[in-house]
Amino acid sequence: ATTTEQGWSSRLGIPKAAGQIVQDVCGLCSPLQREILHCEALDGARH
Repeated sequence: ATTTEQGWSSRLGIPKAAGQIVQDVCGLCSPLQREILHCEALDGARH
């Protein structure tokens, strides 16, 4: 985790465990999001 993520969690008063869960979920989602964005970019290029 980066210090920025830790600071964001502490500012919102999120327990470290909850912050870790969010990071884990984001880690799983980001590859899917990159695939989706990549597909959208290709669709935009074709139009």
